[in-house]
Amino acid sequence: MLIVLAGGLGGVAAVVAVQARYRQGPVEAELGTQIRREQHSARELDLLRPLGWTVLHDRLAPGTEHRLAHVLAGPGGLVVAAVLPVAEPLRRYGQQLYTGQVPLQQWFTTRWWEAQTLQAAVTARLAHWPWQGLAYPLALMPDDAVPPAGQVPPGLLRYPRGQDGVPIRGSGTVRAFVQALPASLGRLAAAELGAAVQAACPPAAVQDSVLNGG
Repeated sequence: MLIVLAGGLGGVAAVVAVQARYRQGPVEAELGTQIRREQHSARELDLLRPLGWTVLHDRLAPGTEHRLAHVLAGPGGLVVAAVLPVAEPLRRYGQQLYTGQVPLQQWFTTRWWEAQTLQAAVTARLAHWPWQGLAYPLALMPDDAVPPAGQVPPGLLRYPRGQDGVPIRGSGTVRAFVQALPASLGRLAAAELGAAVQAACPPAAVQDSVLNGG
C-alpha cells in the first residue's frame, strides 16, 4: 500500500518515487520468467502420472545441495529435466549453442552430471534387483522462447532438437518423448523405482515457493 504525504504534484512525485524504488529490475524479471517457465513445465510433466510415472519437482541431487528441477521415474527408466535458460535468441557458433552471447556448454554438461549422479545413486539403492536402467537428461524448450515460424532472422535458431547429446523438447512433444522411451519396467517395478528416487532425492527448500506457487 502507498501513502501520499503531500497533495498536488508533490504527492504524485512521491508516489512515482516509491513505485520506482520497487520496480522490477532485469535480474528480478529474468528470475520471474524462469519461475513461470518451470511452473508451466511442471504442469505438463504432471500429466505423466496417470501413465505410470513418478513425477517430482525441486529435488536435491543425491548427497548434494544441487537442485534438480524435474525428476521422472517410470517404465522407461529415469529422466532428469530442466528448462533451457533462453534469455536471448538461440544461435550456434561452431558446434556450441548460445543464448545471445552466453554459451550453454556448461549448462548441458551439468545436465549429464545430474543424470549420471542420479543413476549411480538409484542403482546402489536397488542393488537387490539389480537395476541396470538408464537416466536420461532432457532440456525443456520454453514455449515463449520459440519465435513464430518464418520470423527467425538469419543466423538464429528457432527450435534446436538437441545439443551435446541432450534432447530438447517443448511442452507439445515432451510427454510423447518420455512415453516413447524403451519401457523395460512393469507397473510394480516402476513404482519401486519411483520410491527409490524419492528416497535418494530429498525435496529442496524452495519446492513450494518455486513450482507450486506457495
